[in-house]
Amino acid sequence: MTVKEAILESLEKLSRQSTYQEITDYIKSNELYISDGKTLEATVSALLGDFIRKNDTRVGRLKEGRTYFYYLTKNQLENKINLLKKSLSQTYSL
Repeated sequence: MTVKEAILESLEKLSRQSTYQEITDYIKSNELYISDGKTLEATVSALLGDFIRKNDTRVGRLKEGRTYFYYLTKNQLENKINLLKKSLSQTYSL
């Protein structure tokens, strides 16, 4: 499995907006990609950026503060609903 395939599978299994570090941790803990190098975090971060820069429609990105969250676009409606619920609960202390 390539790192890109591992990223896509991680996003599928996590099924929520996730930071590059959460995606990397999932890849490591589930042994989706075995690397002898110490730069998997940097590779995942760079490849996630590539998905966005190359307009790959499979992956979307949200920015909250200074943090980017990535998700599969096929789950976009669910993600928007969850963000709306979060926003409403913070605004109205639900």
